[in-house]
Amino acid sequence: MSGYNSGDYSRSKPSDASAWPVRAVNTGFGIERTEKLLTPAKLRSRFFRGLPLVSPLTNEPITNAELKDDITQALNSFELESGLTVTPAQHKWRLEFDAGLYKEYLYLECPTKPILSIERLAIESSDQSVDPVTGQKGTPLIYQIPPEWIEAGNFHRGRINVIPLTPAFGATVVAHSTGDASGVAFLNVFGSQNYLPAFWTVAATCGLSEDGNVPISVNRAIGLKASIMTLQNLIPQNQYTSYSLAIDGVSQNQQNQAAALYTQTLERRQEEYDRLLSDIKLKFRGIISTYIG
Repeated sequence: MSGYNSGDYSRSKPSDASAWPVRAVNTGFGIERTEKLLTPAKLRSRFFRGLPLVSPLTNEPITNAELKDDITQALNSFELESGLTVTPAQHKWRLEFDAGLYKEYLYLECPTKPILSIERLAIESSDQSVDPVTGQKGTPLIYQIPPEWIEAGNFHRGRINVIPLTPAFGATVVAHSTGDASGVAFLNVFGSQNYLPAFWTVAATCGLSEDGNVPISVNRAIGLKASIMTLQNLIPQNQYTSYSLAIDGVSQNQQNQAAALYTQTLERRQEEYDRLLSDIKLKFRGIISTYIG
């Protein structure tokens, strides 16, 4: 039994350059292009400087836990709207075998991009069986491509190629088989096919974040989205209190001014977010996921 262990990075093939800036190998020249993912403290200082984050109904300040929840919601919304995967996530796909692409050094394209590392490129049985010793369910391994054969030069585009260390690709695959005679026979059979669905198993970690850092432009888009969500919660409360607390003209006018300020700020943030989202999608168009899910 050789099922894929999602926590096993011991045989990972990492990307040979950064996801952003694309294929950069050194960005330490005085200009920051990435930063840590947005925190509640950074959201306050960057997007709510001079704006009171207090509920006019309860007089309770908005907590960091609430802002963190808005950041989480904004991050997920941004990923849906942009088609990008920001924070690293492990994926497992079953990709088809195409004889034409197989001859092009086993060209495969993963649906989610960019690839940060490949944990497994293999041929696995579709059978899910239980190991009699461990009791764990797994997928029997037929053949696994050695990590050193995997070419990482196009990981930022989600593309995988296999460049074996010996000239004859077909002969090399058989020579490096798992040792199971049935695996060798299986390889010989599929070699005569033109197409097979759900053939290759690819397990990969994808995302824009490396070492906890994300592109600054992406971080700003997430912050704009989070601030919009926070303002959307504050505006109705201020509008409500501006009419319900009409004890005197002064208090009513102050509440009206707060509601107007929040509304104007929200509109500006929404306009900036829409522009930035469009720019990001244009900039990252080569690595946007081919499907969402």
